Amino acid sequence: MYLGPLLAASLLASALNNPSDHSHLQGAVDSYNAVSVDHTAPVAEFPGMPAVGAAAPDFTYQSHDMLWQNLHDMLEQGSVLLVFGANEEQLRQLEHEREALLRQGVVPVVVQDRRDHDVWATVRRLNLNYSLLADPHCVLSEQFGVLDRTSRQERSAWFVVDRSGHVRGAGSGSLPSQDWTGLTAGLLGQPDANTLRSASAE
Repeated sequence: MYLGPLLAASLLASALNNPSDHSHLQGAVDSYNAVSVDHTAPVAEFPGMPAVGAAAPDFTYQSHDMLWQNLHDMLEQGSVLLVFGANEEQLRQLEHEREALLRQGVVPVVVQDRRDHDVWATVRRLNLNYSLLADPHCVLSEQFGVLDRTSRQERSAWFVVDRSGHVRGAGSGSLPSQDWTGLTAGLLGQPDANTLRSASAE
């Protein structure tokens, strides 16, 4: 299940220059029984964000071994927690919860609007063992509707995408400071991996 740190220029360079090539990346909206949970802060969705129950954009990325893959390839490993705009403290918290998320069948992935070199530097400095995607042209941020068109920078947001490729939950404006495992467990209708571990230790 472990994917390791991934470095990606989201989408092929040719696609950046040819908008007509993006049609196959658009997520179609399907009817879906979405699970919702209570949030500690109100969710202020940005216009253009995939709605809960919609199919997530099946974006393309280049892995660390230089192979072009898609979101659906990640989903073969499990559900995906996709995070935009995380600061270093939040990156460390995700690393702290990484094993619990993987036990739940959830693959954490962070998108950063920086170059490959800068993202690799962050991976090494913070000793991160989950996937980071470099999105220097903010293509992926735009696909998910979290691009600030004034500053051309990604805004903080998160999505939980289940193995069928549908968005089960999303939030924007700020990121949870902790308990990603509880959040994803509630959205996916699964036991909290941390709770299970505590019970087994008794």
